[in-house]
Amino acid sequence: MSGKSVVVFWCLKDCPIPESLNPGLVCANIKKSLEKKGYDGLLSIKAYYDKETFSDELFAKKYRDAGIDLIPVPAGGKTARDYKMMWDIILCGVDNVKGIDFLALGTVRLKIELQSRRMKCGGTLQARAARLFLLKSTPLDKLPKKFKC
Repeated sequence: MSGKSVVVFWCLKDCPIPESLNPGLVCANIKKSLEKKGYDGLLSIKAYYDKETFSDELFAKKYRDAGIDLIPVPAGGKTARDYKMMWDIILCGVDNVKGIDFLALGTVRLKIELQSRRMKCGGTLQARAARLFLLKSTPLDKLPKKFKC
């Protein structure tokens, strides 16, 4: 997948980086993981945050210094966050019809994707992501029954 770009859409409310971790190290780990999967193109991380929850300028500086694009979401709670992220994902897809892969981080997003495929959708973020990732190498109809509803 040489040269293929990856855009990560990350909801910091649903999937926060613990305060003890440096966002720069998290970005480096994402990049390293993608490289192990064969991606060596441009990595863009768009982190969606709630202004009421993350209003500290030090917070913003840590993320920007790590190369993460911070995107404030409008007031309106979870629905507004999900709508903003989905709209941006759609627009990014329209602008980049070829040569880009997407990654949306958040437990709700993973649950929606699993439900739409009639797969088990409970558990941790990591468990949900692992089940969904199975589809990269195994067609849905070939998955073991333990992953299906």
